[in-house]
Amino acid sequence: MDRLKDWGGKYAKSKNDELRIDTIADYLKLLPDTLPEQFTTKDYAKCAHIQQKYATTGLNVLLETQTVKRVGKLGNAYLYEKAEPDI
Repeated sequence: MDRLKDWGGKYAKSKNDELRIDTIADYLKLLPDTLPEQFTTKDYAKCAHIQQKYATTGLNVLLETQTVKRVGKLGNAYLYEKAEPDI
């Protein structure tokens, strides 16, 4: 898929590629640089060029791994921010 970049640049080359994720820093690579400081699932989907249902799943994983945190709501949508990695 031409929308997906290699892992060094962000993403896998195709949906069949595997990624090794060992640290929170690896999870942070799944967040596009173009995301605003606070973002919704819709923002994440648009910046990552993925369908919103996949953005929802991805943000749930990132939330569970404490890569992002919920900081409020905008209407019915949750607002997220990148979490500071423990170093």
